[in-house]
Amino acid sequence: MKVYLAGPFFSQVQLDLLAQVHQALQQNATIERIFSPKDETNQAGLVENSPEWQTLVFKEDIGFIDQADVVVAILDYDHSQTDPGTAMEIGYAFGKQMPVVAVAVNGPQINLMLAGATKFFTTTVNDLAKLDFNAIPDQPYVGDVF
Repeated sequence: MKVYLAGPFFSQVQLDLLAQVHQALQQNATIERIFSPKDETNQAGLVENSPEWQTLVFKEDIGFIDQADVVVAILDYDHSQTDPGTAMEIGYAFGKQMPVVAVAVNGPQINLMLAGATKFFTTTVNDLAKLDFNAIPDQPYVGDVF
């Protein structure tokens, strides 16, 4: 399976969590490839935040999702809500009828639409190391939504 790893990487806490999730996915025998926007976009080296950079990164991220079989989304964010880019990636995947696996280690309350788009929800990163991505079970988010 090919995984697109969606999640924020704007702070050291987020970078650390992204690294933990990436490591857990690398340990999973059912995963052959991990697409990570943090590591794989802007290989052209365009100036960050330039119009050309924005266009390139958007197209690259969409292209990586199009190549993936599943999106793994980190819902933890510095605020009480999900990162808007991650939410968009979840919506795009759901629209393509692609399964979404969501992890939120701090167990935040999540948006109703994100909860509805998620096939498998966990608050434990280690679950990702042993999850059978070839046969993802239904394990929806259970809790309050906004």
